[in-house]
Amino acid sequence: MADDRPVIVYVHGISRHDPGYSEPWRASLIPHLDQDVQACEVLWSDLVNAASMRMMADGPPQDEELKREQAFRLQLEVELEARSLKSKQAFQVAATSGDEQAMAMGGVFGLDDFVRYMCWRATREAILDRFHQVIHPLLETGHQVHIVSHSWGTVVTYEGLRSLDGMDLPGRVNNFFTLGSALSLRTVRGNLLDRLQRFTLPERVDTWINVDAAGDIVGGKLRPTMPVTREYLDQHPTGCKTRRRWWWPIATDPLCAHSSYLRAENEKVNKTILAHYINKTL
Repeated sequence: MADDRPVIVYVHGISRHDPGYSEPWRASLIPHLDQDVQACEVLWSDLVNAASMRMMADGPPQDEELKREQAFRLQLEVELEARSLKSKQAFQVAATSGDEQAMAMGGVFGLDDFVRYMCWRATREAILDRFHQVIHPLLETGHQVHIVSHSWGTVVTYEGLRSLDGMDLPGRVNNFFTLGSALSLRTVRGNLLDRLQRFTLPERVDTWINVDAAGDIVGGKLRPTMPVTREYLDQHPTGCKTRRRWWWPIATDPLCAHSSYLRAENEKVNKTILAHYINKTL
């Protein structure tokens, strides 16, 4: 008998992720759900972290293509630096996205993999294909789907869902969650707009919930530019050292804030937000 239980799909962000990366995230959420569900994950980091992929897929880079990539990366770094200065946080970009030691030091973001997604068509199409390998069969078989996307994976998810517009699929994405979403960045939205023409709610999505932690320089407000159903902004950065900004605690380390959403102790996100909306449709 086919398993017709609702499905939670996790989509990761930057840096290396291995199969099973979502197991701790799932374990943090499951105790708060009213019904048993299935869970699966989209894994795409191996595509962008494979150094030879661009050369194999696109051929030797052309001068104009390299200029576009360099310009996008510079604009992105400037925007992130401006956000960190506004929050009075230390911030730097790792030399490469694979520099895991640098990433672990805190306040360091590796952008190479995301820049490749945004700027190189073959890389982007390969990543979106990974997304569709998971999502399309679920919707085709009529499943109720809840997508929990994090960081730069929110961009992959939004673009992937938009590409399903116009398709006759019986399943629904009851909830689309974006946590620490890079869609909040003007540089990212400008790049997306060149391809999508306008920002609309994906046709297969019922509810879009955006969550942002105080001190996360990647995440932020999506309204009114993006058609979000509801936003939970400046949430407490669970597990992070904080300082007061006016009356509100803000993480001193932006990387800690960016990774705070799916921790087991963060019941505000796992129980009050994610489980609340999922339970409404079970």
